[in-house]
Amino acid sequence: MKPPLLAAALAQRQETEGVLSLDEVARLSPLLHEYVNMLGCYGFTLAEAIAAGQLRLVRTLTNREASLNELA
Repeated sequence: MKPPLLAAALAQRQETEGVLSLDEVARLSPLLHEYVNMLGCYGFTLAEAIAAGQLRLVRTLTNREASLNELA
């Protein structure tokens, strides 16, 4: 995960779940996963919004969460 994305994910997690422990943050490193091939070549396409620099949600909101966000 790139640092800006990691920072945004941490900020969102803290807003929704509260304070994170150092153990939780330490587990976010992609280098801990041996199945990730860091030297491989991967092809993908980006949505226009993401290519323009917008961040997407880390997860899909439930209907209840979406309703609460609309009220806020």
